Amino acid sequence: MWEIPRRDRCGISIPGVQSDTKAIGGLLRFQNPWAEVDQWLLHALYHHDNDTFIVVSVPEELVPALMGHERRLAYMLGSVYLKFLGPTGKFTETPKKKGDSKGTDGPMDMTPMETGPALRRTRR
Repeated sequence: MWEIPRRDRCGISIPGVQSDTKAIGGLLRFQNPWAEVDQWLLHALYHHDNDTFIVVSVPEELVPALMGHERRLAYMLGSVYLKFLGPTGKFTETPKKKGDSKGTDGPMDMTPMETGPALRRTRR
């Protein structure tokens, strides 16, 4: 029987207006091999002022590694920080607690994105 991996939904603010999701994923993957970016799923990409905000979900077992690096990911010549979607719908610096029934693994918006492919393709 297949078990669906539990995931935590996260947000990352990236400087500049970026639309190429493959380039974003490639940079994050290359500069942060410990984060296993190829296991993440991209849900949304938003542009706000001169920044890009991406919403991803990461497997629950990768959260300790992300916290061990203080949520910091190398990106180009600087760093970006990952935030976790909390039970109130706001992004926070701490992940949900295990067993929290009000977690972020509820229904996801599955409308297709117009901006590009996901960071990793899933089998159907």
